[in-house]
Amino acid sequence: MNRMNRIGLLAITATLLALGQAASADEPPAGPASSMDQFKSMSPQERQAAREQRREQWQKMSPEERAAKQDEMRKRMESMSPEQREAMKQRFRERQQNMKPEEREAKREEMRKRMENMSPEQREAIKQRFHEHRRNAGGGAGKS
Repeated sequence: MNRMNRIGLLAITATLLALGQAASADEPPAGPASSMDQFKSMSPQERQAAREQRREQWQKMSPEERAAKQDEMRKRMESMSPEQREAMKQRFRERQQNMKPEEREAKREEMRKRMENMSPEQREAIKQRFHEHRRNAGGGAGKS
């Protein structure tokens, strides 16, 4: 897998995890800052534990439940104002830029392992969604 594909897949994963955090909350967020404030107040260990819990919940879902959750997240994104969307993208960029090299490599390794465990059809579906997202977003990950 070439470097741009890995970076793109990591960007998709990070975005989905960030969206999953807001979508998996018991009560809907009051605004884009509310989940970010909650996230900032957590220790790195608490953040990791929360991510693992969301990942486990996702793995337990049936394909139909996952599709419904993805639609819900997609609708939530579409309902955001351009300012909210840009603020979310900026937080993502800042988080990526401020990440330590060992954290970045750990995320890459985790993504490699996850991709290796996928079927060829699942990998192709992820690639297709990524390319579709980049076409619709007018650039996306990897472009500045």
